[in-house]
Amino acid sequence: MGRGLRFSECIGFASPRAIVFNLVAILSFLAILPTSVAASGPRCVFKLILSLIYRDGCPTSGLFAHCEGPSCGMIRGMVELLNGNLGAAVAHNRAVPLVFTAMLIVLIINIVKVVRE
Repeated sequence: MGRGLRFSECIGFASPRAIVFNLVAILSFLAILPTSVAASGPRCVFKLILSLIYRDGCPTSGLFAHCEGPSCGMIRGMVELLNGNLGAAVAHNRAVPLVFTAMLIVLIINIVKVVRE
């Protein structure tokens, strides 16, 4: 019989079970998050977190001055995509469909691994 998933495994992506658990948790959270809540949040969570750590401003401002970083709008776009709004998802970040497809592929591969264990 298969073993359970320990908490220490859940917080990482070290095993196929942990990968399945984490991806399902992430996608489920984004799917139930209302688009209005996602739209009212920051456009780039990465920049927000770094600006809280570095009080003088986001250290990425030199890298992404007056332009978006490659992940900006990804959360909003994923929420839109999971709510069936492909056009709005792509408007937030053009890479959303590609990232979502990659997540599904990784999820399927690891589900197969878990089932074969």
